Amino acid sequence: MFRGLRQGDLPSPHLFVLIMAAFSGLIARAEEKGFIRGFKVMGRSGKGVYVSHLLFIDDTFFFARIMGTNWNVGSGLLCVLK
Repeated sequence: MFRGLRQGDLPSPHLFVLIMAAFSGLIARAEEKGFIRGFKVMGRSGKGVYVSHLLFIDDTFFFARIMGTNWNVGSGLLCVLK
């Protein structure tokens, strides 16, 4: 008998979205406080937007420049993904 949630179970996508929403909040807070900064993507109009992470169905891409000596913040965010 198996206990726990397996990939493919009905609640799996909802659980992923819930956890990634919390993770996005952590990243946004780190950006607001100036610990990390994403990279700027320029649009056709010349305006840009900063991107720090991308979430897909089964992957997460984290792009950030760690500002100053805040390596603990960057490594802490990456430990959440382990």
